[in-house]
Amino acid sequence: MKIKKAVEKANVFFRKIIRFVEKNPEKALVWLCAFGLLYAAFLVFLPKPPVYYSVLYLEPGNYGESRAGFFAHFGIENHESHDYNYEVSFFLDSLNDDNSFDSIPLGKKSFFIKKDENFSGFYAFQIPETFAEIKNPRFRIATSAFDENYLVHFWLKK
Repeated sequence: MKIKKAVEKANVFFRKIIRFVEKNPEKALVWLCAFGLLYAAFLVFLPKPPVYYSVLYLEPGNYGESRAGFFAHFGIENHESHDYNYEVSFFLDSLNDDNSFDSIPLGKKSFFIKKDENFSGFYAFQIPETFAEIKNPRFRIATSAFDENYLVHFWLKK
């Protein structure tokens, strides 16, 4: 019963608004503009919660093949709420005919990065003999922070 009465009151309220708009369209427009401006001001000045994130990236032009094997310069930016210990994993993947990947772990490294600081790292590797026959190899770097996963990769030329 309470819901039915509330719906009836809402219907009466909206009918009054519709009658007001029909009788005074200019005044209704002024009221709507004023309400819109107040609402816009509220949204602009509403305090926004801070956004925390990390960034994992390959440094442009600083990855590929050398005489000694393959290498990658990568970076991590910590824009989280506090200092964080990043566990970075390195993988060599092979693209199969069904577009799935076979993966071989190459290693792991830990990097402690303070809040709002950047880190530049270097990783060099050889393609293991077990992966010498792969068609489409790619090198992948992965890490995570606070339940968010970050991943970068590049394809290797054979």
